[in-house]
Amino acid sequence: MPTLSRVPGAALTAVLLLALTTSASARPKKPADPESEARVEAKKHFQAGEEALAAKDWDKAIAEYRAAYELAPLPGFLFNLGQAYRFAGDKRQALDFYKKYLAAAPTGSGAPVAKVQIQELTKAIAADDAARIAREAEDARKAEEARKAEEARKAAEAAAARNKGDGKTKVGPTPSPSPGAGGVDRPAPGRRGRGLRIAGLVTAGVGVACLAGGVVFGMKASGLADEVAEQYDPDKVDEGESASSTAVMLYVVGGAAVASGGVMYFLGRRAGRSASVAVAPVVTGDRVALAAWGTF
Repeated sequence: MPTLSRVPGAALTAVLLLALTTSASARPKKPADPESEARVEAKKHFQAGEEALAAKDWDKAIAEYRAAYELAPLPGFLFNLGQAYRFAGDKRQALDFYKKYLAAAPTGSGAPVAKVQIQELTKAIAADDAARIAREAEDARKAEEARKAEEARKAAEAAAARNKGDGKTKVGPTPSPSPGAGGVDRPAPGRRGRGLRIAGLVTAGVGVACLAGGVVFGMKASGLADEVAEQYDPDKVDEGESASSTAVMLYVVGGAAVASGGVMYFLGRRAGRSASVAVAPVVTGDRVALAAWGTF
């Protein structure tokens, strides 16, 4: 709770009373002088404000000081309003009126107190703003956590509802559906085997074609070799070597394809059982072989 600062307040009271009394009596008395009547009314409001301030009735003091300032806009009323708002706990209004007072009376008797209060109130308002921002951030964090918790709760309820069966809630992961159960459509073993057999036949057909190509290039290489034996020709030598290499490559690829196709066809017939196989050509010296391994 702020404490009353009476030294400048007392000085201001005397100054204000003097200003109000002097301005009302300095002029010749005239009947129904509006300005004089306003000063008299302002003095009454000011005195009522002082009494309310002493009684710590901040709201009444603020109302009386405002009424006095509206009737007689003297700088001292601005200081008094700053004091009353500060005692009432309204830091922003107090700061505003202290600044207005300094602007109107920078060397007034209340200026030292007003300057100190402006500094203190500025710090206090900044601290209040920082605390408010921290509270809002914490409230936002708690709200986000509550939202996520609610989403998790709803998701758990939905999962429990999906897993609920024969009047009891199943605990644990949902089991994978077995073949042919739970309305899950899975291809029959015969259908899987049929596709594998077709793929095996196609692969074997490609292999046969490659073998046939190998035979053609092999015959060509053999013919060129006979011609070179009768009469040497470097071009025919190169052409014969190329044909021979192509024949070997086609033999290897064709043999691997035929073997792979045969294995796939075999696996297609055994589609009800899991099987895996790998086939690769093996070339050693002047011979070509196929190696196959796997599980059947």
